[in-house]
Amino acid sequence: MAHYQTAQKDKVPAIQKFAFGAGHLVNNLLPGALGVFSFFLLTAFGMDPFSGLAGWLAEAL
Repeated sequence: MAHYQTAQKDKVPAIQKFAFGAGHLVNNLLPGALGVFSFFLLTAFGMDPFSGLAGWLAEAL
């Protein structure tokens, strides 16, 4: 296997990597929060998952 060295001008700066990751973190927080919220509705409040009410409440957020 050959060993390649990336030129300094082609390397992505760490701040740009952080900004890219932060943007994706924000995009993934909402679906994660909805999953936790749905689990809480179904277990703590005992909602029927097939009634559609829990899904409707999760969509309203």
